[in-house]
Amino acid sequence: MNILKTFLRVFTFVLITFLLSPQQSHADSTQPITVLNIKGAISPAYSDYLQRGMRQAKKNDSQLLLIELNTPGGVLTTTREMAQDIMASEIPVAVFVTPSGAHAASAGTFLLYAAHIAAMSPATNTGAATPVSMMPDNTKQKKDTKDDKQGTSDKTKDKSAKRNDGDNNERLAQKSLEDTAAFIRSLAKFHGRNADWAEKSVTQAASLTAEEALKQGVINYIAADHHALITQINGKTIRLNENQSVTLDLTQAPVISYAPNWRTKILALLTDPNIAYFLLIIGINGLILEFYNPGTMVAGVIGAVCLLLALMSMHVLPINATGLTMVVLGLIFLASEAFIPSFGILGIGGLVAFIIGSLLLFDTEAMAGIGLDMSSIVIASGFSGLLIGTGIYILFKLRKLHNTTGMEAMMHSHATVTEWDGKSGKVELYGERWNARSENILDVNIGDKITITGKENLTLIVSTFSPAENDA
Repeated sequence: MNILKTFLRVFTFVLITFLLSPQQSHADSTQPITVLNIKGAISPAYSDYLQRGMRQAKKNDSQLLLIELNTPGGVLTTTREMAQDIMASEIPVAVFVTPSGAHAASAGTFLLYAAHIAAMSPATNTGAATPVSMMPDNTKQKKDTKDDKQGTSDKTKDKSAKRNDGDNNERLAQKSLEDTAAFIRSLAKFHGRNADWAEKSVTQAASLTAEEALKQGVINYIAADHHALITQINGKTIRLNENQSVTLDLTQAPVISYAPNWRTKILALLTDPNIAYFLLIIGINGLILEFYNPGTMVAGVIGAVCLLLALMSMHVLPINATGLTMVVLGLIFLASEAFIPSFGILGIGGLVAFIIGSLLLFDTEAMAGIGLDMSSIVIASGFSGLLIGTGIYILFKLRKLHNTTGMEAMMHSHATVTEWDGKSGKVELYGERWNARSENILDVNIGDKITITGKENLTLIVSTFSPAENDA
């Protein structure tokens, strides 16, 4: 009985150890390699592209997903999503910064650390992963401290309040900075890479060349191209998670390229902050012009389409609601200046609101390496003013034109007498014969010109046409 119990205990222990031990599998040499290409700012378009690429790699039964990367940075929230997708991948993922001259800056550094295999081509660089808005402003704080010692008590109180606000903003920035640093540090520790430098890339905006990155344990390989990289990693065992690893066999593996299609390219274009900004401006201006002169349809259709595309873009981009409200309000004020006598108050206020709203439009703390250019704001301000001004000019120009139909067109026109007797007769106007009468007896002959001064039912009221009026 004791022997049976001992046997069962040993068997249970061996079974549990086997189940909990890492499971290692060997890839088939005929399983392909799926290659993705990410070139440009990291945006929701590339997150969608990565997810579709992973599904395609799984469908092809690929043994490796190779991402060729060249990016200046991107949206931090999107970068986190992409890093999570890479970490959770059932297929080993290699991120390769290539070709020579490329870089994996800011958001690209996170993707490089998230990959199971990190590689770079010669003459490439990575790092500078600090979002600009998260960097503490110690210079301003030191200046305020110096001024406090020289100011009066009232000024000291004011500056103290400002310093408290600055301290709150700095604490929030520091909190976000530490969260971002912890995120990249966790990626580094999971893959056994240099976690200290990973943290410095966020907190100190540190950067490294490919050779320095390999020396400091930031990446695993340096290769001239993906063929050279495939040769280097052939036969390597890749740990996917705590309980699973895969040994690559790439000797005969075919390479399948899964390039970005039209959908990814359009999404990447629309999620560019500058493109989304111009679509918003064109959309709002188009609708304003349509309200000025309803019925033309062209401005309304273009404005509606652009506004819908802008809203779609801003749905996936980090938008500041206050900035968006001020941009819309500024454009409305600019348009209202033509109809409300505000002596320039609406125009100036609208322009100020528009510029400030544009500066606040995108949440820069969630974006790195990309953003709204100042040149775009200047161009959009000039474009909005020119477009609204042109629309107002055309509107007033149309209002000054004489009517060509109806009673308004007949007033003060000159009709030709066809019949006349004392105070009444018949006249011809615009090829039509009308009954006509006058308040006084007119001494006119057939063929003479008389002036239309009014109308009663189907009878025109006329008066004598003077030569001076004819000369005018």
